[in-house]
Amino acid sequence: GIQKHHYEVQPDVAEEFRDFNSCVENQEGRIFVDLPAILKLQFLKNGVLPRNCEVSRECTFCEADKYFSHRRRVLEKGKYLQTMVAFIGLTD
Repeated sequence: GIQKHHYEVQPDVAEEFRDFNSCVENQEGRIFVDLPAILKLQFLKNGVLPRNCEVSRECTFCEADKYFSHRRRVLEKGKYLQTMVAFIGLTD
């Protein structure tokens, strides 16, 4: 998914993540949210063992050749696209 350095939000959106203050960072007046870290915290809180939780460091925004990114598309074309895709995989 998109990594923190590319997930900038406005203060009203940041407020929605108030339960995850450790995953919200204010850098020189700009607010960034670490969505993968929030997901990991939620998994751990709901009983997933740490050894069974791996967070990819690949960034959908950075890696245009590999991944679609709604945010990148908006910046490039100035248009919004109403789609969402996510997946969770289980391993042995």
